[in-house]
Amino acid sequence: MAEAVPERGGAERLEKIGWWGGAVCWMTADSEVDETIFQAAAAFNLAVAAFDSVLDRGRESSADLVDALAPHHLHRVLVDPVGESFESVPAEVEPVIGLFHVSLAGFAEVWGDNGEQMSLALDLLTEMYRSEVGELHDPLPAKILPSVFLGLFGTCDRARIDMHRDLGRFLGSWDDWMDLDEDLLAGSPNVFLGVPGGGASYVGRGLRFVVSGGDGMAAQRLGDDLARVIEVVMQLDPLARSRTLGFIDALLR
Repeated sequence: MAEAVPERGGAERLEKIGWWGGAVCWMTADSEVDETIFQAAAAFNLAVAAFDSVLDRGRESSADLVDALAPHHLHRVLVDPVGESFESVPAEVEPVIGLFHVSLAGFAEVWGDNGEQMSLALDLLTEMYRSEVGELHDPLPAKILPSVFLGLFGTCDRARIDMHRDLGRFLGSWDDWMDLDEDLLAGSPNVFLGVPGGGASYVGRGLRFVVSGGDGMAAQRLGDDLARVIEVVMQLDPLARSRTLGFIDALLR
């Protein structure tokens, strides 16, 4: 997997990305959920990160990956994980596709008989995909909705799942702040810089952001996003509230 997305670092970095996916799912998961669902959530988080890396770096195989992961393929994996197979793709992106297959098959095994849960999963996959490949002209769903989908792995409780939308907004802002320099150089979408609109203009926005006191603006946004998360979390049941606050505390340390 590390060879497929060298931009994400070595095996240890990839393992951490997967771990975070399982942790986000675990925060609000039903107490009776089997541990295998956390493994599926970890695979999904790693798959999303890998897909993002391939697209952002403009690799030649990205077009094949975009076609292979089109919503109608992912939808069929949810409906028939055993029968669905992906079209032939370059060997270097096969691990990325494999992660999506494993994670969605794990989701279907738990929630395949829950029509409402499956319908929401299909809608989220479609919106995330369209945002990631630029069809929506809005990068935010691709940053926010993975957290919602990770929540969906562990519970069908709508209050908990809705919390993941606010959490996703905070995590997206946090991640973009951490990756500001990298995104600026790569011309990748960033909530603090906007959508790339040509190399020079995007770099110019980035420089203006830094010169005009970007630290303060970022802190304000992150603080507002976090405050909203805490407000919603405090309305959850005790177990989900305790787990989520613990996760946030660990993140901020």
